Amino acid sequence: TRIGIDAFKFKDGAASADARDLAALAGRVVFNDLDFSYLFEAVRPDTVYLRIMNKTQIDRRGWHYLGAAYMIEGEVEVDGDNVAVTYTLFDLVNDREVFRRRLKSRRQTIRLLSHSLSDEVYRELAGAEGIFHTRLTYLRKDTYNEVHVCDYDGANDLVVASERSIIV
Repeated sequence: TRIGIDAFKFKDGAASADARDLAALAGRVVFNDLDFSYLFEAVRPDTVYLRIMNKTQIDRRGWHYLGAAYMIEGEVEVDGDNVAVTYTLFDLVNDREVFRRRLKSRRQTIRLLSHSLSDEVYRELAGAEGIFHTRLTYLRKDTYNEVHVCDYDGANDLVVASERSIIV
């Protein structure tokens, strides 16, 4: 199933560079999550389409023209150390809103919030739990051994044990 992920916006259109960065990160994580799944193919915006149609942004009809069956729109709101993402999943084939939800977290955990968003979309469309909150544990053998834990996509890599002797 092809799914368009529109560039996430920031509330009220006038935001700091930090808010724009958080919105871009949230959209990028959701795009990569769903594209990673074997059930979905994330559709990138087509700049040729934008030029031909003399638009700066792709609307729902444009996403459908690009082959997307679904589309996600998101808006990020930053309030101090808190962040909220309101997002909408649209069924482009039947021209209807599937759902609109709001997720909140601390700004430092925007990636986890984005993985939650991806999991919710996956659950709705696939009828199964998403994998986007999965954490991996691995052993790195170098001069000495290190046990690492990271997100399924390799982000947030953390060394949890480091020894010059055998760990495992």
